[in-house]
Amino acid sequence: MKPNERCVSGKSFTMQWHVFRVFVLGIVLTLAAVSSTGCRLDRLRLAKNSFKDFKNNVVVTSAGDLQIEFKHPILLEEDVLWLGYPRPPDTIQVGSEVRWHYTFRKKNAKAGENAAVVKVTLVFADGLLSRVIIPETIARLIPKDLPEAILTAIGNAEIGWLDQSLVFSSKEGGDPMKGVRLPELDECKEVLGEPFDEKQPTPTTSSLIYIYECEIGGGKMEFAFAGVFRQSFGTMVKATVAFGRYCAVYTSYSIEIRDMLKGPPPAERAGALL
Repeated sequence: MKPNERCVSGKSFTMQWHVFRVFVLGIVLTLAAVSSTGCRLDRLRLAKNSFKDFKNNVVVTSAGDLQIEFKHPILLEEDVLWLGYPRPPDTIQVGSEVRWHYTFRKKNAKAGENAAVVKVTLVFADGLLSRVIIPETIARLIPKDLPEAILTAIGNAEIGWLDQSLVFSSKEGGDPMKGVRLPELDECKEVLGEPFDEKQPTPTTSSLIYIYECEIGGGKMEFAFAGVFRQSFGTMVKATVAFGRYCAVYTSYSIEIRDMLKGPPPAERAGALL
């Protein structure tokens, strides 16, 4: 064999070995990604199932700020990111806790409104989501039994996780909202101030829409609340709360969570779902 033929053969072998290494690396990375996703889905399922036994796994404190504490934390920071909630710029370390502060500012806020700025906090203890804190300024509008109703409904729901979706409906699973008193129109205006938009969708109902924005990484995450009320008594018929990717729709007898990843911004989706 000629010398130049050995050289070509050597190059060919080197190239084949490089391709083989890239191929093996691709398999390893794919398996690692699948394994990571599998672990995450296991954590999400465990967290969801823990809500079935709400009283032994969750504590709700409503004196002042509304605090929802998970007795046996399961979800990691990366799980919250995976679900579509980015880490806010206002993140602080307090001992073993990391606190994510989402600061929402009301669009078209009037001077002197108490709820012009709303700060929602996620607390991670040792890397696990342990508490959610909703400020007193708007917690007054959240019935004490509502977190239990929503989380228990999630716990009992059939949810498909592979598309990063939390979509479910409780319409076919009993009455999760039984005994939960929803806020009235005057209460909403007293707590949240003047709405971004106010309409009369039917001759017997009126609606309010509130929009808040939080600046994150050069973009904005929105929070929107919309409610439909009977004009005669001002009682709430239906409410929609859009927070980032997800939209919760609840009435006096049902709860739904809708994934709005490819939908319009929260302000539009909240109004569209009234």
